[in-house]
Amino acid sequence: MEVNVLKYYPYRKRYYLTHPWKFISQTFDNFRAGLQRIVKGYANRDVWDLDHYWLGIFSRELRFLAENGSAYPGTEPFETPEKWHQWLNGIADRLDALQEDWAESRNEYEQQYFKAMEEYHTVSFTDKGATISTYNDDDIKELRDKWLARLDELNKAQAQETIDVFEELGRHWYLLWD
Repeated sequence: MEVNVLKYYPYRKRYYLTHPWKFISQTFDNFRAGLQRIVKGYANRDVWDLDHYWLGIFSRELRFLAENGSAYPGTEPFETPEKWHQWLNGIADRLDALQEDWAESRNEYEQQYFKAMEEYHTVSFTDKGATISTYNDDDIKELRDKWLARLDELNKAQAQETIDVFEELGRHWYLLWD
């Protein structure tokens, strides 16, 4: 018999149902961050994860420039506004892809590994009492090794993509104006 009725309720809502004071505290923190952005141009919490924050802001700025900009370089390789806008949107797409957590979204072993971990860490209640299941590390070692190897590949690929995007952006950095 399953005791946890909230198990299949979305995590964020389940969390706030069981911790209502956290909702109030996070609402206040969001308001304070908004005020800091108005006054300083950034919030203290933006610096905690500066890479993702900056990637998100900059990709939106590039899209805005592509949609609303009236100027374009007019030189090779951006002789026409269409080529310029296509390049700006392409760089913005690549920056958005860098924000994504490649380890979770592109690792085919991610869900299998954590599902196996979850299955081994269960508590079931019966008429005779509670049964706690734990796992033997050898049971999922092969799956963990595959997950870690794929994680390493993805981290290296994401690092190389970051270098490639910023090299491309750096070649045309001084053209980013309107």
